[in-house]
Amino acid sequence: VNDAAVDKVLDEVITQVGVKQFEVLPENILQKSNAPTVRYILAKKAFRLKKYDQALKYLERKIEDWHPVKPFALLLEGSTYAVSKREDQAAGVFRECIEVADSQIKKQDNKARIRQLQITRDYCVVGIPRVQFATAKFDQANLSYLDLPKSSYIWPEILFEEAWNSFYLKDYNRTLGKLVTYK
Repeated sequence: VNDAAVDKVLDEVITQVGVKQFEVLPENILQKSNAPTVRYILAKKAFRLKKYDQALKYLERKIEDWHPVKPFALLLEGSTYAVSKREDQAAGVFRECIEVADSQIKKQDNKARIRQLQITRDYCVVGIPRVQFATAKFDQANLSYLDLPKSSYIWPEILFEEAWNSFYLKDYNRTLGKLVTYK
């Protein structure tokens, strides 16, 4: 069996049908593949088990920017750095994620795929103020939250985060305003 050919087919199949069906496979079976999508699945499984260093190991091999799983892998990598208290690395990965997702959106015709990429990009946009908040850079976080358009699918869920950030800035009127907006 040509491993490279099998990996290519696996990548194509997983890209078309989604990762959920493959997440249930045992780790030892998935580890036999070097396909970027399979490495993403392995990293996702490790992340869920709070094995953050292992997740980063699966993601360390280069995935080309054009590869369909790249933006999702970058979101996972940035999130892994964030929960591992490596905020500077997380912010850099989130910025890369935004660029890659935007690039792929421009080349995409499939509306469902565009929406997936937009949501992933938006979570990467929000990842930046989240790491700024975690490092008590509340003024920067306040400005960074503005990078997420109000038309975004995820905008309503970040209102609580913005309210907390405003609270830490002692801007209580804005805190209440964000909470009322959510209501």
